[in-house]
Amino acid sequence: MRTAAVCVFVSLAAALASVTGKARAEPCGLVPEVTRVVARVEPAGTLVLEDGSEVVLIGALLPVNLNTQAEGVWPPAENSRKALETLVGGKAVDLAFAGRRTDRYGRQLAHVFIGQGADQIWVQHNLIESGAARAYGLPGSQTCIDELLVHEQNARIAHRGHWGAGVFADRPADNPRELTKFRDSFQSVEGHVQRLDRYRGHKLLQFGTDRQDFAVELTAKQGRSRSGPRAEDFVGKRVRVHGWIDGWSRPRMVVDDLRLIEELVDDTPVAIPGSPAETSDAQPIPAVNR
Repeated sequence: MRTAAVCVFVSLAAALASVTGKARAEPCGLVPEVTRVVARVEPAGTLVLEDGSEVVLIGALLPVNLNTQAEGVWPPAENSRKALETLVGGKAVDLAFAGRRTDRYGRQLAHVFIGQGADQIWVQHNLIESGAARAYGLPGSQTCIDELLVHEQNARIAHRGHWGAGVFADRPADNPRELTKFRDSFQSVEGHVQRLDRYRGHKLLQFGTDRQDFAVELTAKQGRSRSGPRAEDFVGKRVRVHGWIDGWSRPRMVVDDLRLIEELVDDTPVAIPGSPAETSDAQPIPAVNR
């Protein structure tokens, strides 16, 4: 296990190095406001700064062990933490904010940059493109989700980092019993939308005909996005949904931004021209049992 864990970390480090310098700070109008020094990197990727404050990398979610007491340190989670530590540990970082600035625990929700000028690196981009993290958002903090999902798709196509090891994987919507095993975790679920229902003022995308089947609940404001698809447009389509799985009687996701639902036209994803996904020589990491 120790040898396998070392191989995973080396592969993630190589993947990070392969995109370093390409992840320039040009995303969605973010402007860094403050500069701080990273004292250490906590599990799940929380940055502890020299002044004692904490920063959550909004937009980039590292894998976490759901049962640390029973299983000890989960290698994929530790490998991603080490990859992030290699990138920012002990360094000055610039913090940019958009939408919500703090979470319910008082931690800052920030986009993080290192370096200056043409060499500036967007940390979220780097982690996602290397396969060390996956793209996500929180209610009120979905800035840059379009760009981050593109970077995730690049890593997925190239089987880079945890995508090559099976740690990150799409879960089938037509297996609700299996989905319940991932309750309280962030996942991507893929399947066909059967119909659109309404429940207590919310819209439900139903992925089956049974009341126990997977469903996606759209918050009241997300019946339709301002400049994109309507909820109705997904009916009959094969989609991939990103979010936290919850629900006790049935697995479900609550989505507050329709950009977290991707229509899948066919089974062959197309890489973005000129992206690191087409040029990276990073090797897939070996599979790790959860």
